[in-house]
Amino acid sequence: MNTYKKHIRNSFIFSLLILVIVALINFIIDPYKQYGLNSLNPYFKNARYLNPGLIKNYNYDTIIVGTSNSANFLTKEIDKALGVKSLKVISTGSTAFENKSIMSLALRKEKVKVIILELDPLSWQGDKKRIHKSMTTLPTYLYDDNIFNDYQYLLNFDVLYSENISAIAGNFFGFQEKNTNIELAYYWADKATFSEENLLSYIKNIKAYKSPIDSKKISNNSELQLLKQSFDFNTLQLIKDYPNTKFIIFHPPYSILAFKMLEAENQLDMYLNLKKYIYESTKKYENVSLYDFQIEKNITHDLDNYLDDRHYSNLINNWMIEQIEKGTYLVNQDTIDIYINSLKTQVQKYDINMFINKK
Repeated sequence: MNTYKKHIRNSFIFSLLILVIVALINFIIDPYKQYGLNSLNPYFKNARYLNPGLIKNYNYDTIIVGTSNSANFLTKEIDKALGVKSLKVISTGSTAFENKSIMSLALRKEKVKVIILELDPLSWQGDKKRIHKSMTTLPTYLYDDNIFNDYQYLLNFDVLYSENISAIAGNFFGFQEKNTNIELAYYWADKATFSEENLLSYIKNIKAYKSPIDSKKISNNSELQLLKQSFDFNTLQLIKDYPNTKFIIFHPPYSILAFKMLEAENQLDMYLNLKKYIYESTKKYENVSLYDFQIEKNITHDLDNYLDDRHYSNLINNWMIEQIEKGTYLVNQDTIDIYINSLKTQVQKYDINMFINKK
């Protein structure tokens, strides 16, 4: 019996020792930068886990929030143009709720003066608290200041085996060294080819352009209401609650093909109504500047600017920063209807057969 008790005791002590070692290693290396104590550069891979630590412990007064379309912004260009100290905290395919979570954390820290937010309509689809399909749950324990739930991070064996190894390999052995460069955080343009020819292979639903859906069979009213509710909950509420924070929000310049797809799916008017709603909802707030880059034909009709129908090159990111610096493409009472009607006309007049015939 004494031998059995001794075995149980030793097993318990050994298990406890293993957990302490795991927690200590994760704390010291801290791949998600939750504690800001070490000098290791962050390893930009799992954005939804890393971004909260960047928000908590890095120096900035401006954050860039959005999807992979915003990954190709360069903070040095933004800083130079706008006179700010920016930090990029984007997530591929981020939902509106995920964007709200990271913005809310930055606002609670009272460090952010400017938020540059990409207005991707896909982000607002579904439930207002929807997270990306790749995630079973958002790691909220990283988004708060409660040290008592940090065990989910410190005792995480995936962090021990995967994240720590990536951080060490990137910092000390130069393995995928680009991923430890904060200026190139989440940057992917160097791996992509932007061209009309390349774009052809990315359009999987090209046949949908040939057969527009019968509008009598579809009603978008309920979907539009859900989009509005998500915008109100995840974006507008923050604008209201933080009047001293400047929100620079923009409609990204998807290619004309993306809008032709919306037209074919009978969703173009719904999207245009959403754009009108966003303007009407934000126009009275002095801390908001709304930009619409979707009307510029020299960008959206030049398919050599695109990887697929929505993802544009880093040159377009640089161009948008230049326009924000100049204050062009601003949406206001004089331009809102002009911009919406211009986009609708462009879509209606664009001959998709020119593109399909190249397929």
